[in-house]
Amino acid sequence: MSLRKCRPIAFALFATSFSLLTSGPAAAVEPTDVPSAVSAVPVYDVYVTTNRDIVSAITTTRQVNREDIWEESARNLDEALVHQPSLVVRTGGEGSPRIDIRGLRTRQILTLIDGVPFYTSQDDTFDPSLIPSQIIDHVDITYSNSSVLYGDGPIAGIIQIHTRSGEEGIHAEALGDFRSGSQLLGQGSVAGSYDGVEGFAAGRYINSNGWDLPNSFNATPLENGGRRDNSDRDQANAFAKVGYVFNEKGRADALFNYVHAEYGVPWRVEQQTDYVGRARFERVDHLEGVTGQLSGQYDVNKQASLRSWGFVNRQVEDRSGYDNQNLDTQLMRNAFDLQGTTLVSGGAIHGRYDAGKFGSLRLAANGRYEQFESDGRIRDVNLGGGNFGFRDINEKNSLGAWSIAAEYEVKPVEPVGLVLGYGHAFLDGQQNVSDDAFLFLGGAYVDFPTGTRLRASAAHKLRFPSLEQLYAVDGGNLDLESERCWCYEVGISQQIGPNTRFGVTGYWLEIHDYIERDDTTNIYDNRQELQSRGVEVELMSNPWKTLVLRTAYTYLDAHDRSSGSQFDRLDNRPRHKFDAEARYTFPTETGFRIAMSFYDDILIYSRTAPLRTDHLNSFAILDVRLEQALLSNRMRVYFGVDNVTDEESEINVAFPQPGRSYYGGVDFRF
Repeated sequence: MSLRKCRPIAFALFATSFSLLTSGPAAAVEPTDVPSAVSAVPVYDVYVTTNRDIVSAITTTRQVNREDIWEESARNLDEALVHQPSLVVRTGGEGSPRIDIRGLRTRQILTLIDGVPFYTSQDDTFDPSLIPSQIIDHVDITYSNSSVLYGDGPIAGIIQIHTRSGEEGIHAEALGDFRSGSQLLGQGSVAGSYDGVEGFAAGRYINSNGWDLPNSFNATPLENGGRRDNSDRDQANAFAKVGYVFNEKGRADALFNYVHAEYGVPWRVEQQTDYVGRARFERVDHLEGVTGQLSGQYDVNKQASLRSWGFVNRQVEDRSGYDNQNLDTQLMRNAFDLQGTTLVSGGAIHGRYDAGKFGSLRLAANGRYEQFESDGRIRDVNLGGGNFGFRDINEKNSLGAWSIAAEYEVKPVEPVGLVLGYGHAFLDGQQNVSDDAFLFLGGAYVDFPTGTRLRASAAHKLRFPSLEQLYAVDGGNLDLESERCWCYEVGISQQIGPNTRFGVTGYWLEIHDYIERDDTTNIYDNRQELQSRGVEVELMSNPWKTLVLRTAYTYLDAHDRSSGSQFDRLDNRPRHKFDAEARYTFPTETGFRIAMSFYDDILIYSRTAPLRTDHLNSFAILDVRLEQALLSNRMRVYFGVDNVTDEESEINVAFPQPGRSYYGGVDFRF
């Protein structure tokens, strides 16, 4: 193995060891951005930050807190994010939710659980339904122009999940939830702290026989309507987190996350047409994932702080493909039984030096090792006469990636903030695969006495090809270039009174060498240039303590600008999205919530030349929820209806989304 290929592995081992030896506080962030601390030494999940935190002020960053998640009655991460601007949650051929940000796909999003990357090393995607909402304290969503300290990956943005921590004393919580389709959820958690030790542990089990299609759905040869075929799910989660404060300077933390699931993969509801691909009949027979992290912090002096962590994320998935919707034969071409094992491990060392009025310098070194192993069989050997035989699969591929970066932020005068960051990322893989590119971020904001903030930023982002895109037998390409994006953003926000804010953001993303599978050759290839432009308009108001109002409109204009491309506007991306929410709490401690999302102008292309276009129907989803607090808020009972009007909806053609769903539950706090 070459020296460069050893670097990510060696770095990960060093970071893991260092995390056990270091301890110390980082400077505090704004009080509104973090949960209440249980000690004088808070823990930070991604990088050592400062009380200025100018990076989050020069770009778009939105937060979903625990109360938002509760009001959404969200069971998983995907359900907690559905009403966020420029963010689309959809379920297609993989059978699990996918998240798009500003027209870019899940693989261009970096998802972190307390700093641990959460994705499969096979294709860089993640399943948000595997992340239970009960462990989440809050979620920070950073769009496109994120800090260079994160390294490679987040072209579309970053979803950073901050998990719950121990609280003073001992606290416990239990919840039971029932939904249409015999969907049952039971979960419990306990948290506490004593003598410098903080702990949080949670577990849950969810069982679902599937979800219902809208009553207006017309039966097809592949789907009768009613309960969606093959949409059942059985899932268990366990999570534990413990921290120890050594003294006023330092702490160490450990995290463990486990998930087990079995579920069906709903197929396309229409037969193959010019606009609809071949239906795939699949099940995930077994999925098991384990995540672990060790971290430490150390305050060298009043100006300098260090933090380090090491992590491992391993997931095993057994998936089978069948001939038809009966899921009982494997006689036809492309039937399979495959086990995929993904491994992502690594670590980081981040530091900060605060020079007071002269600004703050932050440094980062990140390294990771990715591995994907596939075993099993697939029926794709041509025996003649229309018959196919099985071929054994035994593949194992790996790559390493690492990055270094520095970021400087300063407030030269009180109303002005500046950020400048630069980094470099490197890739080393098998069969002489290697690449490297620079990372850049520059931005500024100005605050005016009128309560107005102007901000602007530019960034150069990078995403390396995944193991599947490089090495897959049925379409891998060793000559792939990394995806690179020049990302530009400007925004203005206006404070209207003490509790109302209005904002407008414009963005322009130029993505070069975008990686996608070619429909003709079935091989992954680079497109020359994609362009994603858009506008986000938001109004948020909390006129009284008992009333919360939010509304947002987003416009997306996404195009393929590659020379000779048959495409123009990109498909399966809503051009218009409108979100609105109102929450009110009555004097009787009764809470009412109503929320709506509207999707419009979703383009689709034919699958054969000459290309033709069509549009999926526009749709609006209306949700309502009622809650009652009892026993001095130690017990809460809730009832709700999602998709009240039983609207038919599609974002991916021939993959209808759920119809009307009733739910209710009770939450106990001890």
